[in-house]
Amino acid sequence: MRIRLRALLAVGLLVGLVVLSSTVLVAALGSLVWALATRSPLAQLIGWVVIPTVFGVGYGLLPLLRARQDPAPGSVVGRQQQPELWRMVEEIADRVQTRQPDEIRLVADANAAVSEETRWLGLVAGKRRLYVGVPLLQCLTVRELEWVLAHEMGHYSERHTALGPVAYRGLAAISEMVTVLGPKNLVGRLLAAYGRCYSRLTHSMSRQQELDADQWAAQLFGTEVGISALREVEVVSTAFACFVRDYAAVGEPLALRPDGFFEGFDALCRAPGRLAEWEHVRATMPEHASSPYDTHPPTRVRIERLESMADPREQDAAVPALTVLTDPEAAVSRVEADVFAQSGLLPVPWEQAISHGWARRTEERAAWVMTVFDALGSGIADLSEVLALVSHGRHDDVAAILVGADASAEVRSTAVQEVLGVVVAAALLSTGAARYQLCWDRVDVLVDESGSEIEVAALVGGVVGDPAAAEWLLGVLVDEGVSRTWRPGISATFVGPAGPEVYAVAVNRPGRRGHYPVLYVTDAGIGVRKIRFPEWVSVPPIGLRKDVRHVLAHALGVTGTQLLADSSVQMIPWDDVVGVRYVDGVSPRVVVRRTSGRPIDVRVYPDGLAGELFEALARFNQGRMALS
Repeated sequence: MRIRLRALLAVGLLVGLVVLSSTVLVAALGSLVWALATRSPLAQLIGWVVIPTVFGVGYGLLPLLRARQDPAPGSVVGRQQQPELWRMVEEIADRVQTRQPDEIRLVADANAAVSEETRWLGLVAGKRRLYVGVPLLQCLTVRELEWVLAHEMGHYSERHTALGPVAYRGLAAISEMVTVLGPKNLVGRLLAAYGRCYSRLTHSMSRQQELDADQWAAQLFGTEVGISALREVEVVSTAFACFVRDYAAVGEPLALRPDGFFEGFDALCRAPGRLAEWEHVRATMPEHASSPYDTHPPTRVRIERLESMADPREQDAAVPALTVLTDPEAAVSRVEADVFAQSGLLPVPWEQAISHGWARRTEERAAWVMTVFDALGSGIADLSEVLALVSHGRHDDVAAILVGADASAEVRSTAVQEVLGVVVAAALLSTGAARYQLCWDRVDVLVDESGSEIEVAALVGGVVGDPAAAEWLLGVLVDEGVSRTWRPGISATFVGPAGPEVYAVAVNRPGRRGHYPVLYVTDAGIGVRKIRFPEWVSVPPIGLRKDVRHVLAHALGVTGTQLLADSSVQMIPWDDVVGVRYVDGVSPRVVVRRTSGRPIDVRVYPDGLAGELFEALARFNQGRMALS
């Protein structure tokens, strides 16, 4: 009863948001019309205040009108592809007396979830989706997987997903309004306060829904398997967060991703040096700071609630959940391919991703560390000055910037040694004397040219407050080819794919819907990217008025890799181009005919052109050019 009252209140708050926003719009437009009609001297001032408010509130209301929420990236599996998984889901749905999902997606997430595309504030049911994370399949047993799926089907049975999209659109609308209006705007502050109230209520409702779904799963499969499943999910979540942060994502600044994503996660989970860490999480359920904005109750609370039910049942053999998939290896590979299909990242071996990725991360950290020493030294500190500062009594000043002057002596010393270790590691990397090595037991493993680990902590351990140790360390680094005046820098070498090389960019006249198409002529083909109104407004200088040259400068910042990664870009390979007609003049016109589909007809701004457009088109079109 309580949860249904909260749901009704959430809908009421959502309706209230529409009423509040409409009131603000009417009041703002009314004041503007009055100012213009009376020709008041305040008209211009009111316009500067009202127009941004009208735009912010109106643009923020758009999420409320969007009935669909894009599905998470993953691999859709049908009944013929994965019959055992579908049989399991259908059987559980029947047992909880609910309609089965219309679609099952395998995703790269340490979680399982359900969604439903509802209409009319959840009164009309729509397409249902079940998301199953591959990391769960890799780590859970079949019985634990059944319990997790029963929990998700319980959400359907209780109609929790009916109001989910409604709540999501409400929060998205408030966030858009506050972002556009800004934190100092009076209306923005009012909406932010309203949003906090709305968020607290909906998230409180969400936490209760999780407990209700747990009860459904416990009724079907007992409490012991539920406790085991929740503990294992906590371990998987912890391991996956570590995996993404320290392994899988380190190469992204270089447009790299590891090939064999899920194989890497399996290796991390089974690494001998990690087993004690996972067992500690499994046994203790570490406390996390709770917040009224949490969508899930703490795992410890959920386990204690299951323990109070006291519904033990006989446990089956621990069969790995991955066995429910037909040909697990091929299925997992397909998920990896589908998830990263639009990422624009180059798949490379794990060793290369870690080596280049951690080197880039260390360079970025070292560059930040040097700003601290710049503030204390001559303004442009080098390696010798860094060592002199920490060894001649300035280490406390460094520590005060890093951890505060009130920190204990031990904390201050540790902080200075850590940043000094970052500088030393970056210096060795810069000369090729060191490289990072893949190690699943722990991260940040630096080795020399022979493959022997470099103990950076031991190198810098005695430097703080000891000029002789600092001079010794400087000598070691100089012997390895590091200059005494070395400063860190971010590698300019682009390790990943540069994508298509862009030879010409042309900003076209806007269409009827306010889109600003940009034509990119590349060695891979002709790309058309539409700069839509929100992005156009955000182009510096931010506002409604700007010169086309500003739009061109913004368009030139888009790389070939970004063109490939952007699913909204219409890319026409040169093999699909039948011919190009170029009409020269004050406002050039380009007509691209292709093997299938309507021709692309664009008119170019005189000041919106970069590069030799005609020469670039003729170069790759192999003579199929017409000039008029």
